[in-house]
Amino acid sequence: MQNPVQRLKLIPWRDLLHVAGLALLLATFLDTVLAYLHLKNALVGDIFDLLLTPPLAVIMFVAVFAGVGALAVFLMERCFRQLIINTANLWALVLCLIIVIAIKAVLPIPSLLLQADQASLMGLIVGVFLTSWKYWRYSSGGGCCR
Repeated sequence: MQNPVQRLKLIPWRDLLHVAGLALLLATFLDTVLAYLHLKNALVGDIFDLLLTPPLAVIMFVAVFAGVGALAVFLMERCFRQLIINTANLWALVLCLIIVIAIKAVLPIPSLLLQADQASLMGLIVGVFLTSWKYWRYSSGGGCCR
């Protein structure tokens, strides 16, 4: 068995931070445009007020962050082709997305949909791993999954 610290050193952290930053930058831009429309357009404002009421708000935040996770995997596939996509890199991408979201939460950027909480963390993990299902590796020695 390899040393776990050595395995962590082999993960391309810099490229994954670039992917996470780019995905969150695009999502923040879209969120800012939607927040502007929410303030300026009465119809869009009423729709967002309906969608952000307590029963639907949790579903919306999970869906929005699932979209951010899916966008990060899409950018990793298309723009960062030098990265090898496997489960270790996908978990590292989730960690990088959490770090970038925490940095964004400290900055004074207005946000309508990108609010970090437990539901959004679950949506992030769901978005990353449902989008990248074809890169999952089966570690079982035998069976029908080969």
